[in-house]
Amino acid sequence: MRFLELDYDEHEAALAEGDVGCSSKLVPLFAVPTEDGRCGDRRHEGAIKGDGAVAFIVPRLKALLERRAGP
Repeated sequence: MRFLELDYDEHEAALAEGDVGCSSKLVPLFAVPTEDGRCGDRRHEGAIKGDGAVAFIVPRLKALLERRAGP
């Protein structure tokens, strides 16, 4: 597993048009890449801030990683 941190303001063009093909203004964006390295449909966008942030995002990330890719 690799995490890449990209700043939307700085990398907007690369995210929308570039090699990864991800487009989202929601933070954070977690996406499972396709075999060719592009942004896949298996993703989670957005979260909450503050004390509940970790409790909010952890189960969603676990579900994302456990979900099998479709046909």
